Amino acid sequence: MARPGGDLEGPFDQYAQHQFKGAPAAVAEALAAGAKKLGAHIKLLDPDAGRVEAQFDKKMRGKILGDRSWVEVQITSTAGTATCSLYAFPLNAVGQKLMFGARDGVVDAVIEALWEETELALRGG
Repeated sequence: MARPGGDLEGPFDQYAQHQFKGAPAAVAEALAAGAKKLGAHIKLLDPDAGRVEAQFDKKMRGKILGDRSWVEVQITSTAGTATCSLYAFPLNAVGQKLMFGARDGVVDAVIEALWEETELALRGG
């Protein structure tokens, strides 16, 4: 699937990294499970390549965040530790990358919740 907004650099682009114990395929599955639990639509799940893409709605955990978000995660492995490199940005109502007018903290909240839910999924919760 093509990335919303293509490869344009946006003023609200965010990058993050997080490490989990486990194989990249298991972490990819846990990321997808966590994203689904948060109400996201999984747009790409390729556990063998360690790749997950998801679109989050503007509501999460019963709260209205105000913007939708797009999240891409690439997972690599070193000595039993999976490193997740995340790229995320806000979307408008028709699924295009926001280049102005995004609300503060929305993408941050999505990233934090995704890491939490992934950890829970990896633990079997």
